[in-house]
Amino acid sequence: MISYEKVRQSFTTWNTVIGILYILNAVLFLFSLLGGLMSKLAMEKQPEIYASLDEITLEALRQSTTPFAFFTFGLGIVITIVIATLALINRSKANKELDDKISYTVYYIGIGWAIISVVLEFLLLGTISLLAPVWLLLFGFFHVFTLRKAQTLKEKNAEH
Repeated sequence: MISYEKVRQSFTTWNTVIGILYILNAVLFLFSLLGGLMSKLAMEKQPEIYASLDEITLEALRQSTTPFAFFTFGLGIVITIVIATLALINRSKANKELDDKISYTVYYIGIGWAIISVVLEFLLLGTISLLAPVWLLLFGFFHVFTLRKAQTLKEKNAEH
């Protein structure tokens, strides 16, 4: 026999975790965007500052200040805020025992964003960091695990 109260408690906890992680992620994207803009302005106004940098560092800096990089950072801010908001809304629905109103959308967006972010990293940098697969698996796990909890709660209502 499934303890739906324990499933609901786990579901609300994981939605809180997802919400907090994505809020932090949005803040990091915001700092990346602002840092990129400041670097771009500094490179245009005071190019002599960058004369002492080695070629690899300078190229990484150039890549982080391209229109595509700014698009990626902006997209990241929007998507992570959407995911955080939807996760916290689902948490609220579960707390009110509105299990049939829980939406799966946030988990699908989260899984998609985890995959897309690795692709965008490759397109932006031409390589994938060593942590990218770890983050993909970690965030993928969070979303799939929480999605399964949501499905269990919704199936309970379908049975009754």
